[in-house]
Amino acid sequence: TVRLGAARSRASSHTFFDHSDNVGCCAFSPEGNCVASGSADRSIKLWDLRTLQLLQHYDAHGDEVHRIAFHPSGSFLLSASADCTLKLWDLCEGRLFYTIHGHEASANGCAFSPAGDFFATAASDRHVMVWRTNFDRLLPAEHKGLALDADPPAVAALPPQLPPQPPQLPPPREPPASSLASSSLAASS
Repeated sequence: TVRLGAARSRASSHTFFDHSDNVGCCAFSPEGNCVASGSADRSIKLWDLRTLQLLQHYDAHGDEVHRIAFHPSGSFLLSASADCTLKLWDLCEGRLFYTIHGHEASANGCAFSPAGDFFATAASDRHVMVWRTNFDRLLPAEHKGLALDADPPAVAALPPQLPPQPPQLPPPREPPASSLASSSLAASS
């Protein structure tokens, strides 16, 4: 169940009953006119908040959907699942765009960068992966579908992280030459 309501009054203005199991995640589209939800029933649903109608239903994964994220353009939705996969959905075409295999355990989180050229994923394998979307360069001003030969998402080449270095102390300072001469004179007298 997904409920739409006012936060202050806690009153529900509409309830969507389309999932058959627990709903684990939801997200608003960037424009705010749609809401998507992911469920333990392994599906993703997308509703139009203006008409309160179900727009799209995807039998998404082989296990429960843990997290969903809209691309900043609003044209794509990324889902992370307990089946260890991530899936990128083309919302304009109403189809699966890519299935991404990279984690060795349940994928628990996903998020797009503000510009949409990267996304990050987190999993129970204790890894966070940053991916380059690769399809962003193909997006026209208004999305009308992508070429089928678009490159799949790829793990981004990030600079290696160097281990922290201990703070460097400045080298010891030599006393000025004039104080060396006066100290040797004092020693000889």
